[in-house]
Amino acid sequence: MIDKKYRNDFPLLCKENPPIFFDNACMTLKPNVVIDSMTEYYRDYPVCEGRSGHSMALRLNSAMIASRKAMQQYIGASHHTEVAFTKNTSESLNIVASGIDWKKGDVMLVSDKEHNSNFLPWQCLREIGVHVEVVPSNENGLFSIDNWKHAIEEHKPRLLTCYMTSNLDGETTPVAKLCDIAKKHGTLTCIDGAQGAAHQEINVQEVDCDFLALSVHKMVGPTGVGILYGKMDKLKELKPLLRGGGTVVNVTYDKTDYIDPPRRFEAGLQNYAGIVGTKYAAEYILNIGRKEIHEHEIKLSERLQEQILKLPGVSILGPQNPEDRGGITSIMVDGYNVTDLAMALDEMAGVIMRAGVHCVHGFLNSRCIKGTLRVSTYLYNTIEEIDKFSATLKEILTEE
Repeated sequence: MIDKKYRNDFPLLCKENPPIFFDNACMTLKPNVVIDSMTEYYRDYPVCEGRSGHSMALRLNSAMIASRKAMQQYIGASHHTEVAFTKNTSESLNIVASGIDWKKGDVMLVSDKEHNSNFLPWQCLREIGVHVEVVPSNENGLFSIDNWKHAIEEHKPRLLTCYMTSNLDGETTPVAKLCDIAKKHGTLTCIDGAQGAAHQEINVQEVDCDFLALSVHKMVGPTGVGILYGKMDKLKELKPLLRGGGTVVNVTYDKTDYIDPPRRFEAGLQNYAGIVGTKYAAEYILNIGRKEIHEHEIKLSERLQEQILKLPGVSILGPQNPEDRGGITSIMVDGYNVTDLAMALDEMAGVIMRAGVHCVHGFLNSRCIKGTLRVSTYLYNTIEEIDKFSATLKEILTEE
């Protein structure tokens, strides 16, 4: 288990009677080192980068390069120029979806268990004649490499996209194996790493994906910062989603020459404070270790599963082995509205968690599931918090 000393780095957890924060799949808490770095930017060098040559702008330029290099190390990219800053995973995925020069009749594949952020940008491609094929999970609602292999061979897609880890049930897919199959058929690959990259190690060169998207707010970092990784030759082929200041070499009334990636995708004034804080978030996690974080979460999930499956009408959606689920446990309770349960847990025990469909409407609608109660843990959560949650849920479900 990860040492509880790290809880002292998070201001919210240092308050008297801190909440039990189980909404980490949506947003993680921020440590002091991230908060302080952002405050320092606003206090000491609150300027634009790339427009001016004065000392404060140059300081910000250095800080942004440092954050690119930190994320390069974090995901194992070959060079920091393969890392573009965006607002979030949604924008990163939209850049890829809209940036490819699609032809009518092209095919792309997407899994049936994607977050809306990795489904809607592709679904709308049907409007321009692209065939968007949904690859089904197996009968247990889990990733099927056989289904993917069959779909790739049948449809010969131009691109495929899939989650690294599902925000619904914590299942992690064999993305390296999927990318290997895709490459043998000349198919581009785009991985949604939003839920996985904060909890498990990923090396984009080893996985050999063409694109990877993630959000820094899910990895103890600032809100409003996302990452788009792409192999440089693939990034150069993408049309920018947004056009504006900072993205060009030269402009005349008749022609625009765009700058090379990654700056091509960073139009206008950026979330500079958030980008500065990104370096400290990445380094904080690397210092603890994602392997250690993942193992910590498995221990918490094992304890949670042991306790809640004893309760009446309770079941777990998705992987039944905590080792396959990581830090996410999606709970269904017969006869109860999960939103009401979440509100009761908050009022009775200060549990902060999410209930509902978790932006995975397609998958749950296809199975007539109205929603789940999602426990999502991270490095600062404890066995004691799991026990308090379980005891409170038991109290609610067994009260006369």
